[in-house]
Amino acid sequence: MNGTEEIIVDSSMSFSEAVEGTTAPEEIILTMSLMDVLYYSFDGRKHQGQIIVNRELEDDVYDIFNFIEKIFFPIEKLFPFPLISGMIEVPWRIIIPLLSTSE
Repeated sequence: MNGTEEIIVDSSMSFSEAVEGTTAPEEIILTMSLMDVLYYSFDGRKHQGQIIVNRELEDDVYDIFNFIEKIFFPIEKLFPFPLISGMIEVPWRIIIPLLSTSE
């Protein structure tokens, strides 16, 4: 083994794919960025997912995910979800994919 860990890619969208079909105003979309982040999932393996964040928060989100990875905090899956203007009426676990719920 060469010391590198295999990374399972859960999401590898382009920014345009991630925001396709959004109802968010263009001025909001222009402030957003698609980030690739690493984390450990509940299978104990390292995964790569993606998250859409405000560009001004990229460094903070990067720091948070570095910490999450360092402490092996499990995340079920992480993928971008459409930017929807107004109220979002979907289950919490879909709005915030960092959280896992038991069914």
